[in-house]
Parts: sequence; structure tokens; C-alpha cells
Amino acid sequence: MNSSPAVLTSEVSSGVGHTTQICVLPGYQGHGLGRLLMQTSAEALRSMKFRELTLTVTSDNQPPPSSSMKNSASATIKSFTAGVWPR
Repeated sequence: MNSSPAVLTSEVSSGVGHTTQICVLPGYQGHGLGRLLMQTSAEALRSMKFRELTLTVTSDNQPPPSSSMKNSASATIKSFTAGVWPR
């Protein structure tokens, strides 16, 4: 089975996109593919006149402290409890 990285984004309101999933196989993680997917998605949405892009990240799936995702233009707006199935 051949799997490619993917990003899924939906429109949650007029001009506002929300990334619902970023999919990168474990063996390919840590090489900037997730960041590239987010940048490409943001550029595509910007070209379609979207003005905002949101992303929800669970605490079990935080990027490592050295990751450039930590240094991107992001902020914690709200923290909440969510159900997450154990791996």
C-alpha cells in the first residue's frame, strides 16, 4: 500500500478554513512535511480569498519544542477537554 501525505481542510464559515487532519506516515514525520502541507494549504486558501485558517491540536499530538510549527504564527485561543482513544 502506497500512502501519500495529505491535509484536509473545510470551510467552517465564510472566509474561514479549518484544517481537520494532517496525515504524514510516522517514518516521514520530523522532516517538515506537515509544515509544508500547512503552508501550501494556507496559500491555497489565501488565493481563494479566505482570511483565516484554524487548526486544533490535541495535547498528545503537540509538535516537539524544536519544531518550526511551534515558531509559526499560532496561538492557543482556547483549551478544552476532548475524548482521545489510546493508541
